[in-house]
Amino acid sequence: MRNDLKDEPISVPSLTIDDVEGVSTNGDFELRNRKKSRFSNGFILSMLLFLFIVYSVGMSILFWVFKQSTDEVRNQLNQTTSSTTQVTEANLVRWQALAKQIADQQATTKTSLEGIRDQNKQLIGLLNKLQTEQKTTAKQQSEQNDRLVKLERQLQSFTQYDEQIKRLTTELDKLKQSQTTIITIASDVKALQDKKLPQAVQSVQDDLLLLRSQLDASANNDSKQQLAKLEKQIQSLQSQVDTLRQQLSNRSLY
Repeated sequence: MRNDLKDEPISVPSLTIDDVEGVSTNGDFELRNRKKSRFSNGFILSMLLFLFIVYSVGMSILFWVFKQSTDEVRNQLNQTTSSTTQVTEANLVRWQALAKQIADQQATTKTSLEGIRDQNKQLIGLLNKLQTEQKTTAKQQSEQNDRLVKLERQLQSFTQYDEQIKRLTTELDKLKQSQTTIITIASDVKALQDKKLPQAVQSVQDDLLLLRSQLDASANNDSKQQLAKLEKQIQSLQSQVDTLRQQLSNRSLY
């Protein structure tokens, strides 16, 4: 044979009888092997088909079980969700009630605080008023103490005045006694004016001396006004006596 491409002869081995027998023997073996292979392949295919069916059935059963489990879990989840929702709603209601209660308590507390603040302001005002009244009372007490001291002093003065009144009463008694002398002096003066006698003048002088001695004895007492009044009367009488003496002297000259 030739190779047309390269135009070269191709060497092909020739078959002998032994080779032909060997080929025949090999063909039977291959045929048997093919049959075995076909059987094996059929068995394998059958097994694979069986396994596929078993796998499919198992998967179906597993899917059914999974579905049942999933449904059960879903039902439980729904129940749990429903329970949770109910609990949540109940908790929400409780929370709203608690929030309302807290708000009411806050409002009550705020009102109470405002009331306490008002009471505190009132107490502060009352305290300030009491402090002012206390200061006023202390001032009034001080004024009353001062008045009491003044009254005590006035009482002491009244006691002294009482003693002075007693002394004045004594002096008045003495003055009453002196009044008799003054009346006598007045009558003597009148007698002098009427009779113009030297004896009357001498009597007046004696009475004046007696009255002056009495006044000098009571000069240390507190009846100064009465003494001054009597002093004026004595001076008046003395002037009258002096006038009478002058008149008598003038007449004696003639």
